[in-house]
Order: sequence, then C-alpha cells, then structure tokens
Amino acid sequence: RAGSSRRAFNVRFRAAYGVSAIEYLRASRLKAAREALLYQNLSVTEAADLVGYGNPANFATAFRKYFGYAPSRCRKQISP
Repeated sequence: RAGSSRRAFNVRFRAAYGVSAIEYLRASRLKAAREALLYQNLSVTEAADLVGYGNPANFATAFRKYFGYAPSRCRKQISP
C-alpha cells in the first residue's frame, strides 16, 4: 500500500520516527489504552479489546513492559 517493499518502508519509517513501524503502532495502542483506563473508566479487559488485543494477559504484559507498571494500577490512580 505504501508503494515500496516492506523492508524499504521500515527503513524509511525508522529514519523518520526513530522506531520501527510496529513499535510505533504498539506504543500508540498502549497509550490509547492507558487513556481509556484513566479517563473512560474501562476495565483492563475492555481497554485491551478497545485497542485490538484479543488476549488481556498479552495486553497486560505489553503494558507492563512499556509503562513499567500493571494496567490495573491506572484504575487505582483515579479511585477516590
């Protein structure tokens, strides 16, 4: 779709953004999930589903690896 090979696209993308396309996409999805957890009062499972993770455990692992804490902690941060 981008009019180039996968390799050429990835080389150009990394040059422009400093990360691979898949890393950029993963970070965008995880940031959107974090926002949903913080401001939309979604459960971890709902946030995972919202950003396209079919397995909440895989989502939680990716979230923890990216942010350094569990997604359930976001919900606790805004609880009174």
